[in-house]
Amino acid sequence: MSSGYKFKRNFYYAVEKSTQESSVTFLLGARKTGKTVCMKQLASQLEGAEYYDVKAMGEDDHVDLIDKITDSIRANEKRIFLIDETTYLLLPEKMIAKIANAYTDCKNTNTKVVFTGSQSVALEAWASRSFAGNAMFIYADFLSYPEWLAFQGINEVSEKTYNDYILGTREFYGDFVSLDTYLKGCLEETVQSNHKTSNIILNNNCDSLDVQTLKNILYSALIAQADRPSLQNFFDKDCLLRKIRFFLKDAYQAAGSDTVRQKIDDIFSQRITGYSSTDFETLKQGFVFLQKCGLVTLTYVSDETHNFENIIDVGKDLCRLDKNKIKNKNDLFSRVNICIKYPMFYAEIIKEVLGDQFPFAIKGDILGGIAECQVRGLLPQDFCYEYHADANKTSGTERETYYVNYAQRFAVAFDIRNQSASELHFDDLPKDFEKILLTRDQCFTDQNGIVHIPYYQFIYDNSAGGERSDFTIL
Repeated sequence: MSSGYKFKRNFYYAVEKSTQESSVTFLLGARKTGKTVCMKQLASQLEGAEYYDVKAMGEDDHVDLIDKITDSIRANEKRIFLIDETTYLLLPEKMIAKIANAYTDCKNTNTKVVFTGSQSVALEAWASRSFAGNAMFIYADFLSYPEWLAFQGINEVSEKTYNDYILGTREFYGDFVSLDTYLKGCLEETVQSNHKTSNIILNNNCDSLDVQTLKNILYSALIAQADRPSLQNFFDKDCLLRKIRFFLKDAYQAAGSDTVRQKIDDIFSQRITGYSSTDFETLKQGFVFLQKCGLVTLTYVSDETHNFENIIDVGKDLCRLDKNKIKNKNDLFSRVNICIKYPMFYAEIIKEVLGDQFPFAIKGDILGGIAECQVRGLLPQDFCYEYHADANKTSGTERETYYVNYAQRFAVAFDIRNQSASELHFDDLPKDFEKILLTRDQCFTDQNGIVHIPYYQFIYDNSAGGERSDFTIL
């Protein structure tokens, strides 16, 4: 059982409220985010609530359970059915539809049903087909920075407590075994959901993927923090490894061992080789799969500021057969920015590399990389891109990259070393854009109108449980 079993997450209160306002609620989210804990908490707190773990039941019991729910709906009984592991039902899509039909056949305001399961892509598709907008959707996420502070009883928002959050989040999930086990579970549940669906779930295939391919892609996301490699750079392994060692230098120095340096070289050399040798279609499928699992964010990279009003979701674009912006591996390497969404998974990779010599504090480029990835996970993913000027087209100096949201007219740059904002070339953007620079500890608006905000404060304010749970420009 999770160490946070008694601690109620923000989405717990959202589901609790939903049971008062809607007959049917779907609690969606990535694996291991705490959905089962939430359901058990609801079972112990809500009057008339009954918890059912479908995965632990026999198939005959599945039929009996659906009959019990539909009979209760028709009798307008005051009951709340909490259905966990819904995707393991004998015929999940048809059984969800049967419940939807029962609500259609009669007026019912008393019987409530809450569904959840680990394969949220399938569950959301089935829910949309059956209820056509007549159900509530609540999204569970991994423990946020504000929630972690509340769990620890801490009020301090600072670099120190953010560091403690990075290092301590994993302990909240007592049953999290390893990255390999987690990815294997994602694949197995997707395969099962695809097998059980009556109608195809678009772009949910994973037939070419395995755990190692997915890990190669996740490692490539970390490599992208050290350097934005082109396809050619990946084949220059020695050069890339030097950049990775430099990126990891703070952790490497903390570990203080030549053995650690050799391990860094060995592990990343293997991952670079595996990534480079994987065919284009498999890589595309892996990118989309990891995005659908909620583990990464994908944004396009541009070296010019121009109208991006027609930007579509990168994952959807990768699945298109025509007019696809990504036509080959070189495009995928250079035109798509992939970020690991949650600090816990980013830290898992660092731990895998350093082992027992994992540092007690995260700092330098690694801290900047984790914070940047988490911020990108909090920012809207529609109508946005990463701006990265081509150094060869400018004065020859490397320009910083930053997130640009064309629809909402704002940009966010990352600089936890408190460097000069003038190096960021915000002036390349239209004048009406709001410009935000995330810093280590600066908090002011400069003469150019650039808002300086400590990165940990921005993460706190825009995370679930912070001052603003919906994204708001400070």
